[in-house]
This record gives sequence, C-alpha cells and structure tokens, in this order.
Amino acid sequence: MILAISLIVCILISALIAVATGCLIRPASLKKWEALPRQRGAGAVLGLLALLFFIPNVEPMFSAKENLVLLVIAAVVLTVLCYLYLDYLFSRAFAGALILIAHFMLSISYAADLKYSSFFAFMCFVVGTIGIFISAKPHWMRDWIRKIAASTKWRIVSTAVPVLFAVASLILVIQLKGAS
Repeated sequence: MILAISLIVCILISALIAVATGCLIRPASLKKWEALPRQRGAGAVLGLLALLFFIPNVEPMFSAKENLVLLVIAAVVLTVLCYLYLDYLFSRAFAGALILIAHFMLSISYAADLKYSSFFAFMCFVVGTIGIFISAKPHWMRDWIRKIAASTKWRIVSTAVPVLFAVASLILVIQLKGAS
C-alpha cells in the first residue's frame, strides 16, 4: 500500500517538474525562475517536509518511534537554523529531497520484488545523483534553470528525466495493480 501511494506521489511530482521544465521555464520568465533556488520560505517548507517525512530513515541509528518527539523538535530547530543561516535554501532542500526520495523509493521497491524494477532503480540512481550534484553546489540549480531557458536541448533532457521517472513509477504501479 505504501509503495503504491509513494509511486503515485512520485508520478505527480515528476509530472509537475516536467511541466515546469518543459513549458514554464522560458527566457521571458527567467527572472522569476532564477530566484527560486535562493527562496528561503519555499526552501524551509520543502526542507521541513522532507525532514519530517523521512524521519524513519534514522531507524538504523536509533529507534525513530521511541524518539519521535525529539526528532520532530530537531527537524523544526534545524529548519529554523537553515532558514537563518543558509543561502540557496530551496536548492539545498530540493537536493536533499531528491536524495531521500531516491533512497526511500529504492528500499521499498526492492522489498516488493517486482519485475522490471531495474529501470526504476536506474531512474532512482539518476535522480539521486542529480540531488547529490545540486547539494554539492547549490548554485548549479540556478545555472541549470538558465540553461533550460536558453537551450532547447537542455529543456528536452530536463523534461525527459522526470517523464522517464514517472514512466518507471507507472510500470511498477501497474505491476502492483496486477499482483493484487
């Protein structure tokens, strides 16, 4: 159940990113999109949501269930500190969310043991790697947006990646539907 819901959410988010990269980021709207990686408010919200949603990832270190209140407080405090002291907050939160989503989706899809999950695993690898690159140099997200606005080739590739991730997710959703 959680795999199916997660895959559907991934399809929706991938579609949103594909529409943004394929249709909305244009030279005329570049100023608005260039400001996105440095947005503190949107970055804080995305970062907090990512931190709260992925609290179960700390399970190998210590029990997330027993320390849930402490972890939620730590996530809120970390979000406030990031809001106050980090630049390119949306870039960093987006990158962290990509990395965490790739890890989470890989782990739950592996446990489902579905056919054709190797394509999905490859797309998780691509998405996670993009997240790693953006987290290493957050200003690359701004540069990437500039390239999407200026180049049709960059726009096509930047739209193809989320579309392929959505297709890979859809393949697994169809398999899950057939398995039940």
